[in-house]
Amino acid sequence: MSNQQQQQQQGPPTMMGGPPPPFQPPVGFIPPPPMGLPFVPPPGAPGVFPPPTGFTGAPFVPPPMGFSPGMVPPPPTGMNMNAPPPPTGISSVVPPPMHTIPPPTTTTIASPPPQPTNTGYPQVSPQPVQMMGAPPVAPPVAVAPVTHVSPPPPQQYPPFNQPPQPIAHQVSPAPQQQGGYPGYTQGPPTNQQQQQFNQGPPTNQQQFQQGPPPQQYSPYNQGPPTNQQQFQQGPPTNQQQFNQGPPTNQQQQFQQGPPTSHPYGYPQPQGQQGQQGQYRGSPYQQQQPTQGYPQQQQGQQGQYPPQQGSYQTSTPQYSQQQQQLPNIGGLSLNNNLPPQAGMVQPQPQQGQNAQADNRINMSQVPNPATVLDQFKGFVWNSASGDMPPPSSVQQYLVDQQNSTPLFMRSTMYTIPESDDVLSASSLPLAIHITPLASTVPVIDHGVNGPVRCSRCHAYINPNAVFLNNGKFFACKLCDYENDVPQEYFSATLPNGQRTDFDQRPELKHGSYEFVTRPVVDPKADPKLAKDNIAPPPPAYIFIIEVSTHTISTGILFVIIDSIKKILNEMSDNIPNKIGIITYDTEVHFWSFKKTYSQPQMKVVAKNSVFVPVQDGFLIDYQESKHLVDYFFNNITNFFKYPAAPQREFAFGAAVQSASFALEKCGGRLFTFSTNMPKGQPGQVTKREAKNERTLVPGAAWNSFYKPLSMYCTTHHIVVDMFVLPCETCELPTTGQLVTATGGQIYYYPNFTSVVADQLRSDIVQAVTATYGYDCKIRVRCSRGLTVAGFHGNVQEEGSAGGEVTIAGITSEKSMTVVLKYDDKLKAKTKAYIQFAMMYRTMRGDLRVRVLNLRLNVETGFTSYFKDTDLDATLAYYARLAARDIITTGPSQVRTLSIERAVDVLAAYRKHCAADKSSTQLILPECFKLLPIYILSMMKTAPYRISTDINPDHRFAYMNLYASLPPSKIIPLIYPRAYPVHNLHGDLGLVNPQYNIVNLPHFVRLSTEIIQQDGVYVIEDGRNIYLWVQSMVNPSILQDLFNVDNINGLNSSKLYELYKSNISSENELHQKVENIIKEVIRLRGLCASKEIQIVPQNEYLNSVIRSQLYEDKGIDSVSYVDFLVQIHRQIQNKLSLKSDINPSELMLMSNTY
Repeated sequence: MSNQQQQQQQGPPTMMGGPPPPFQPPVGFIPPPPMGLPFVPPPGAPGVFPPPTGFTGAPFVPPPMGFSPGMVPPPPTGMNMNAPPPPTGISSVVPPPMHTIPPPTTTTIASPPPQPTNTGYPQVSPQPVQMMGAPPVAPPVAVAPVTHVSPPPPQQYPPFNQPPQPIAHQVSPAPQQQGGYPGYTQGPPTNQQQQQFNQGPPTNQQQFQQGPPPQQYSPYNQGPPTNQQQFQQGPPTNQQQFNQGPPTNQQQQFQQGPPTSHPYGYPQPQGQQGQQGQYRGSPYQQQQPTQGYPQQQQGQQGQYPPQQGSYQTSTPQYSQQQQQLPNIGGLSLNNNLPPQAGMVQPQPQQGQNAQADNRINMSQVPNPATVLDQFKGFVWNSASGDMPPPSSVQQYLVDQQNSTPLFMRSTMYTIPESDDVLSASSLPLAIHITPLASTVPVIDHGVNGPVRCSRCHAYINPNAVFLNNGKFFACKLCDYENDVPQEYFSATLPNGQRTDFDQRPELKHGSYEFVTRPVVDPKADPKLAKDNIAPPPPAYIFIIEVSTHTISTGILFVIIDSIKKILNEMSDNIPNKIGIITYDTEVHFWSFKKTYSQPQMKVVAKNSVFVPVQDGFLIDYQESKHLVDYFFNNITNFFKYPAAPQREFAFGAAVQSASFALEKCGGRLFTFSTNMPKGQPGQVTKREAKNERTLVPGAAWNSFYKPLSMYCTTHHIVVDMFVLPCETCELPTTGQLVTATGGQIYYYPNFTSVVADQLRSDIVQAVTATYGYDCKIRVRCSRGLTVAGFHGNVQEEGSAGGEVTIAGITSEKSMTVVLKYDDKLKAKTKAYIQFAMMYRTMRGDLRVRVLNLRLNVETGFTSYFKDTDLDATLAYYARLAARDIITTGPSQVRTLSIERAVDVLAAYRKHCAADKSSTQLILPECFKLLPIYILSMMKTAPYRISTDINPDHRFAYMNLYASLPPSKIIPLIYPRAYPVHNLHGDLGLVNPQYNIVNLPHFVRLSTEIIQQDGVYVIEDGRNIYLWVQSMVNPSILQDLFNVDNINGLNSSKLYELYKSNISSENELHQKVENIIKEVIRLRGLCASKEIQIVPQNEYLNSVIRSQLYEDKGIDSVSYVDFLVQIHRQIQNKLSLKSDINPSELMLMSNTY
């Protein structure tokens, strides 16, 4: 062996032994590109390399064109949809917010590293990826049998049934460059060099590995080298010298944690994200050797600039289950021990007064930008029994024998045997149900109706077991054996499956719908029994305020234009009957009887409420189109002298009169208001300043609005409110009409021409949404479970036995069912829940929507936390907070929300990580985003203590938390920020194979990440903004707005320029439009949803900046400081201190 080879194996001398010799670049060295530009291989470089030998997995199969959220795509060709995906491991470690560093026993880097440059992305390098065929780098975990199918073609999503490869995920703040180390970027290593460096001294992590180093791809297939690669090719650091020694007991215990499967139960991405422009599986995706070297700090002088979008995706380890924050809160952990795989080491500091934020690499702290990115583009089969993917990412759900999370999302998919164990875990047991989320198979069993259990009356479902060659079926909800009706009989195969299985959606899918017919009670009125008259179809009534404000601002025109568009272009999505009411200080009923020559207006005094028009008020638009259009075109002429805001507007009288008009048929009321209801009945007054933070309804609630809401619920009337305030409208009182009837509040505090487009699209979406009324709901559970209660915008008329009756429900509405134990369950079995809702469609047809869910019953706290869904848990906490804030102030709600999170984390620490040091903040894999989500939720409008949030805004936001499904609550709590100023490669383009748009990686909500020369698409599940920074490149402005400078241009003008600049030759503009359309599809928004352009000089700019929830605000703490508070409260709870001052805890909760 030559001297050069020996030197490369042993590494150059450390700082204590003198500087290493200068670095000589290899033959064929390719200089790096300029700062900020992506690496492009030179001409003639090797192209796309095929997957490694042995690569297997199911190809991602796109849904058909026109796919909408919730539709069931066909399974991929050759995929065994019944085979569960393999479990994957869970583990990673995050750095401490605060810590002290005792003197190390070896030489360390004295000077602190320079701060990373602000690239607009988290400053972190991609982590090494275990390649196929390589030996494990961490203690292996048990892997379930996997059904393999043909490998996918190149350039597509990662395979979905690929067996997990154990990966030791070590993340560490980078030490400083040592003397003599090259100060320039080293080119891609050759295979020979890489092999020589891989033969260097083994690290502590490598001592656990036995076998040769993993296979390395061609250097051009890697792309530009990362800082981590440079360390792998360079001399070993002092930290590596530690790793050469034998592992301690603590290290072995840390690395050999309890093997568990991945919390979400679906495959791990094969590689980390590359630079902006790389698609999963793209030819230039980096494949790195698995090494345990520390991570190089990015942004150092002479180093290769960080790749745009190449931040780490936080690959979980397979050898442990929790995320640890050592030394948090200034407490010390034994730092004399060698670093462990996955342990983040503190960065050196210059002084004692250094801030905690500067002591860690914030990109290594758990955040949604890196954690959720690994779950994009997955197919999940509901029959697998594994954890579903997060609710807010790109995904396709296959409904087989179990309802998908689109309809039913549980907080726990593995539940304990008894209530005592559930209480000890502090985990909630609740299910979020969105009954009309999407279309389902419709089944008609004829005049006899659907097959049901004779004992519990549950509907036939995929969990039923057919016995005696199909003559009987056993109900899994009550274990009763029923006779199969003759007309439903079908023989069974040897495996117990019916021969007509493929023709029976109720046996094949978890979500379906039965066509049913009204059952006449023979004991009822003979006349009713004889006639058997079904109630008439519902009707829609529009209640429009006509005032100086609505006419002068153009609000009235937008409302009328939206209704005209719906009636002329979308009449199939609304009932046949509609009515129109206008009001100022009086109520105006409009009659459009087709025999009239022009519309007739009937005026009703506000103090004498009745329906003056019995004929011609609820009309068919197609029959009276000429009269309705005449009214729309001349409405401003009818009200030439509108009432001023200080007048007594008859809002209450208008709603009451409209509800009387829908007494016999039911339906929906859409109100449009800008002023406070000052007229009788239903007069409200502005609440006192001391009550501005509370949402307790005013006196008018008990005297008028509460009886009115009960009347609406009884007669199946849903109220939706569009509020565009010119003054305080007292929504905490009038808005109770919405919460009681299952409606929705649309709140626009600052109306502009840009908001007008938002209002128009919201009206279209609200009016044309799928709607069911006269809903009777029943939730049935298997033995041992029962319903404890409901949460959401529903008015419960009775809740005994899990039954409720609500006025109506739309496709956007969700409710939460809380379960409890009434008996002990048996381990290693299943628990079954069936949701059934009988309702009438918009056309008056009677249907029964049936949803089924199957849960596992196990023992052991590790199983419960592994199969707990963060999105469902957080949505449940949001429901509770929305309920509590009505009667208590934000301070108490914040305290309760923090205590719920602390209870869960403390329970996990107590039952699953009791052997860990008390100085470590342990975050279970499923809940490692819980702290940032709780902090973000407490910084949203309803729960802020600041007095600049008026009660109307608080109540409107609270209404969203109470009614939206988890898929929309999560982005509402933590909005997405997609950078669109550097869309390289195929980002923003439609993937023709999958018919989806390749979204860029969204970034953290932190000022450190937002670039001053960037443009971002911001979405919160309901609104979409194009956020333009102050120093954007003129070429980008030209592509988006056809101008070089936007100074002096407001949002309205920029919106006009943006819309007028659409061109097929403008690639950037087309990509941004594609991204916006994909967000609309992902969130289930109206296809005509309009965006809002937000420059730096607009009001919305401050609104968006207030949503950078990871930053410290004037009256709020940063994310890192919040982790310190969480850790302190967990320590207090575990130590069972009796001297804790409750007021101190409340003060702590209210400092953010």
